[in-house]
Amino acid sequence: MPARCVLLCIGNELRGDDAAGVVLARLVGGRLAWTVIEAATAPESFLGKIAPAAPRALILVDAIDFGAQPGEIGVFAADRLSGGGPSTHAPDPAAFLAALQMTCPCPVAVVGIQPAGATLGADLTPPVRRAVESLAEALLCLAPRPQPHLHS
Repeated sequence: MPARCVLLCIGNELRGDDAAGVVLARLVGGRLAWTVIEAATAPESFLGKIAPAAPRALILVDAIDFGAQPGEIGVFAADRLSGGGPSTHAPDPAAFLAALQMTCPCPVAVVGIQPAGATLGADLTPPVRRAVESLAEALLCLAPRPQPHLHS
């Protein structure tokens, strides 16, 4: 895993399992050497923060309906989401990914967590909560940790 990576976490915390990305950002934020962005439902608003980080890779995490069992995690190439894709967010994620490639060309992986539902006012369902916690544990094992600051 590259040291300069951006973890872009997308989701709507008011819509049940759609909050998966936001919850992940809160679990790992500050605990990785990566730039972790809690983008809510507007990842395009963070293009100006991503480019200066000059990432060697970007991992986008979102609740994505890819026809699996609730809580299953899938990893997709960014081009798999072109043409509307299975993302739960509008507008089309392909437009955001195209803008990202123009401002910050780097490899992009999309990590999708299969939602059970996105009911307004609901909490994460147990299978999605377990998936988010497992993904957080995996990232904390695989990704570099922040280096302590030495004072002279």
